[in-house]
Amino acid sequence: VARRSRTKKLRLRGAEGYEELAASGADDPALVHLANRYGGEASTVLALAEADPSLHRPLVEGLPYLRAEAVYAARYEMARSVDDVLSRRTRARILARDASGAAAEDVAALIAPIIGLSDAEAAAQAAQFRRAVADERLGAELPDLGAISTVEQPTAWS
Repeated sequence: VARRSRTKKLRLRGAEGYEELAASGADDPALVHLANRYGGEASTVLALAEADPSLHRPLVEGLPYLRAEAVYAARYEMARSVDDVLSRRTRARILARDASGAAAEDVAALIAPIIGLSDAEAAAQAAQFRRAVADERLGAELPDLGAISTVEQPTAWS
């Protein structure tokens, strides 16, 4: 029995306001990045960065993610760990494995007060993430790319 879809015309969260935000950010790569990732919800991420300008800096060197995105992930997306932020809420671990490992302490410091981690728990999460990144690199016998920007990193097929 064919049934009518209840969600066929339901707009996804963030769809409202996306077009206006993307159009207004044509000259601002950070705004375009946020609009494409969060749609209209990008205004919440931008508000976090406006309230604390340090959150407008990059989360992981060489990637477009902002520090405000880690705070947003912990406050609004139920991110519960450094790994959750760097592996799932962003794709930093996939796109820049070693650079994301280097950012682990900063991410831990950003999310710890939001999700209720002690200093020791935050440090343990950062260390655990760095170990996992190192294990991935060593297990696959890959070079340490920590000092190379993402633009200069060799591809697997080059």
